[in-house]
Amino acid sequence: LPMYLNSINSVAQAVSGDGSVIVGQASLPGTPNNINKAVSWAGGTVSPLTPISNSVPASEISAQDVCSDGTKIVGVYKHDFNESNDPFEAVMWNSNGVKLLGKLPGANHSFAYAISADGNVIVGYCKYPIFSEAFRSVGGGSLQSLGTGGYFSSVAHGTSYDGEVIVGSISTISDGPGTAAMWT
Repeated sequence: LPMYLNSINSVAQAVSGDGSVIVGQASLPGTPNNINKAVSWAGGTVSPLTPISNSVPASEISAQDVCSDGTKIVGVYKHDFNESNDPFEAVMWNSNGVKLLGKLPGANHSFAYAISADGNVIVGYCKYPIFSEAFRSVGGGSLQSLGTGGYFSSVAHGTSYDGEVIVGSISTISDGPGTAAMWT
């Protein structure tokens, strides 16, 4: 795959069902901590994914997954990497542009990890000061908690074709070793 601009490395994270769209990120040199920019590869060309606003360019974005037909991409967005109060936020790109998905009440950050093949369900997790909580978003709408199942933390990592089954992990301690989990 071609490199984006003068990036020092790139990572492909996911591919659409027909193989026509690949998503991931490229690290740009000369930026603090070699900041990642979300990119997609299609038709042999690499392109950056659109920022929220040209007047407020993102300093840290990453594309994590793409639906089967390549029309919806999910990932993580942060405006200012150097600003500790600027949260990471789950994001979705589609033909209408880019949309921040928000956070669960009280959460500091949100991360979108996967999208169902049909493009209707997005899953990931929200990070609180001392624990994490898995979420889903249907149709790019507000985040819905999947709960922690009586454990301390939960993270959703993947979903079935239609989003009816969600998989991830649960943990008894903050950011500790996890146990496989499934939500239906």
